[in-house]
Amino acid sequence: MGCSLCAGTRVQLDFFSAQNDREIIPDAREFRPERWLPDAVAERVGTPAEVLDHPLLRGPFSAGARMCPGARVANLELLCLLTRVVQDWKFELEDKSIASIYDVPYKFGIVQQPVDPAPRLIVQPRAQDKCS
Repeated sequence: MGCSLCAGTRVQLDFFSAQNDREIIPDAREFRPERWLPDAVAERVGTPAEVLDHPLLRGPFSAGARMCPGARVANLELLCLLTRVVQDWKFELEDKSIASIYDVPYKFGIVQQPVDPAPRLIVQPRAQDKCS
């Protein structure tokens, strides 16, 4: 692709920037789940936005022949765990001025992370239904 790297150069895939680049996706900050439907994916073929559909951006377990063999189990376990956590706990931000992820200043390290101090999250147990 016309790019050379010196031996020992560290390379990091930055998915956040590609998925939030307004030159690639003008409405990147809008919640539009329909952008992942098959028709929308087909419309991106041959455009700069096609990068969003690359297998390495679609899932956390790699792609192709070397894909994690436990990916399906891990995804199901994550779904079950997240469902249980959301059912049992209430989450809210202490800072009420934060309306979306874009209101949180961030920095890049090994992963994208909020700058210090990170927004404080208040976690409280939800009231449990009592069966008689």
